[in-house]
Amino acid sequence: MGWNMPFTPFHLGPGLGLGLPLRKYLHAPTFLLASVIVDVEPFLVLFLGLRYPLHGYLHTFLLAISIGLVLGYTLFLLEKFLHPLYKIFLLETGNSLNLKSFVVAGGLGTGLHVLLDTPLYADITPFYPITTNPFHNPSLALEIYSLCVWMGAFGIVYYLGLLGLSIYRKLSKRNNTQANVATQNVALANRDYKHSSWTLVRGIRFKSRFKIGVRFIFLSEE
Repeated sequence: MGWNMPFTPFHLGPGLGLGLPLRKYLHAPTFLLASVIVDVEPFLVLFLGLRYPLHGYLHTFLLAISIGLVLGYTLFLLEKFLHPLYKIFLLETGNSLNLKSFVVAGGLGTGLHVLLDTPLYADITPFYPITTNPFHNPSLALEIYSLCVWMGAFGIVYYLGLLGLSIYRKLSKRNNTQANVATQNVALANRDYKHSSWTLVRGIRFKSRFKIGVRFIFLSEE
């Protein structure tokens, strides 16, 4: 199988390694999907047994980037429906991104896919309509695969860091809430205690005045 093995999973490495740290500026879900969607082409060729190059027109900068831009625009239209799901998986920050962040993420993702595939496969014509691939250099395969793996590892570590930070913030928020509730309960107890003490004092004063008044009445009658 050698270095002609399916490359699709490795494209997730740059998607994670770049998409997550830049998710405040680029729409990470769009970038991740764009980084692998180009390989729907060889998948269909193999699955359907088509007499067509594994890396055909979709593996050209012209068509790949165009598809990425359309993908970004489509996901921008679906943002209000998918945003809650993205937030659960920490793929978006609290800041809302504009259309530019979506379409740029889509174009960069698909363009990067073609760029990484270009040295590996002889059937790619990245600069179509030019029908040659001047950058075909299979000797770079190990370096490209290693780059994708290391970027993927970095992306996973970064994501685990985001997950840990999110859990820490939630626990801190819960502890702060519990502390605030306890403080409020103490304040209420103190207020009730002061109110009860004042009521008791007023009762004692009233009782004392009542006794003095009664004695005064009896003394007056005598």
